[in-house]
Amino acid sequence: MWNRDSFHNCAMLLSNVSNAFQNAFVSASRMEQLQGNRDLLKYSRDGIELLQSIALTVRSEQDYKLVPKSELTVGALCQPAHLSFEKFAESYHPPYKAEGGFSKMLLRTALDKIAHYDPRKTTFRASRDIHEIIIGGTHKNEDWIAVLSIPAFCQAVMKLPDHPVNQRD
Repeated sequence: MWNRDSFHNCAMLLSNVSNAFQNAFVSASRMEQLQGNRDLLKYSRDGIELLQSIALTVRSEQDYKLVPKSELTVGALCQPAHLSFEKFAESYHPPYKAEGGFSKMLLRTALDKIAHYDPRKTTFRASRDIHEIIIGGTHKNEDWIAVLSIPAFCQAVMKLPDHPVNQRD
């Protein structure tokens, strides 16, 4: 897809993919939404690949103090989780800021959660105004649930100093 880009360009690409996903999701029929039409699947695959590439690269650069840590909130975290991922995913209504039992999730924590989520515990919420990814995982035998706002994540990355991102072909 792309060989090498920068944090800011990748965040813009992710924002564009997110917007395209939101538009496709909102305009799809309920049956297409449930079954996943081709556009939704393509945008989802592209978005996850970009999200993971950005997250792992920024995280690594922060580990080596090449990029400062951000104090910007990009979502919410419940750790330890007070209910199962499945029950939460069934009952959750955006936006993440209104969710009880959750604390604000800063960019660095989001990067860690993206790096360590269980791929069996992922879903999303999308509308014209909202695009959130819900991921879950386990840390030291404690389950966690994170709600990540894709627009807030992109904005936080855009506020970091720009650096190259290595990506797979």
